Amino acid sequence: MRFVFLFLLAAAAAFPQKLSFGLIGGYPFDDVFKSGITLGSVLNPSSGRYTIGPKLELHVPHRLSVEADVLYRPAQGSLTGQSPISMVTASEWRIPVLLKYRLTSGLVAPFVSAGPALRAFTGAQNGSGGSTAGVAAAVGLEGKVTLIRLTGELRYTRWGSATLGSLVTGLEQLNGNRVEALASVTF
Repeated sequence: MRFVFLFLLAAAAAFPQKLSFGLIGGYPFDDVFKSGITLGSVLNPSSGRYTIGPKLELHVPHRLSVEADVLYRPAQGSLTGQSPISMVTASEWRIPVLLKYRLTSGLVAPFVSAGPALRAFTGAQNGSGGSTAGVAAAVGLEGKVTLIRLTGELRYTRWGSATLGSLVTGLEQLNGNRVEALASVTF
């Protein structure tokens, strides 16, 4: 009963807050995979150089908001060595949940944000995948034009584990760091 009461109290407190949604996309400065040699093979990364997905943001008082994104990026690389060349492909999905603080109020406001992130891989050639958790932090600018918010940011994510299970046998060559430039539009 206490849980239901606390849930209703939290819902009532969040009701007058503004909820915005939109699209976020950008350019990652590094590849999903690291170049590397394992088991006599060489991995040459060539993942897509874009990230895209939906964005949801709950604006709360005191220039704070909570942002959740679902970001997609294709992951690809070629494996060469003792065996014939084979392609390694998968889909990388990231879900960061960030607490954003705007340093000033006004039409254009600088902000900082940080929070946990989850990364998962799907659609791997051999049916395997993996997931890992990390921490993301960002700095950027947000501008308001009538009902539209435009945001540009530089985001850094540090992943806790740099493995992908058995995507490529014996290969544990995922980048543990991610730096990317992102832009979003929300309504």
